[in-house]
Amino acid sequence: MAVGISSPAAPAATAPRLLAGPEVAPQTPGGAAPSTTSTTTPVTEPRGMTVSLIRRSAEEKAAVAAMKAADKALNENSDRERRAGIRHETPEYRRLNAVANEAAAKVSFWHGGTKRGR
Repeated sequence: MAVGISSPAAPAATAPRLLAGPEVAPQTPGGAAPSTTSTTTPVTEPRGMTVSLIRRSAEEKAAVAAMKAADKALNENSDRERRAGIRHETPEYRRLNAVANEAAAKVSFWHGGTKRGR
């Protein structure tokens, strides 16, 4: 036989054979049925509310609300200045940006802020 040419081999006997029908679950190579749930998806309550997998304390909730309010004020100011034709950083923009950065520093990275670690 020439090098690089393989002879026809018998089908692999180790491959699991799947039967058709609703009573047979598909098998993974390890023999276990594939998981239908993911640990990264949020859990949905019966009323349609989503439960976070990472719980927030009352202080964290207040910090998130303060961060969102600061971001909203900064964005509204930026839009207002842009509509007025102002293309540079004004003292008001710098003040609001500093407030937004301070608020984001108090919120965990996992909740949208910039705080790392504990």
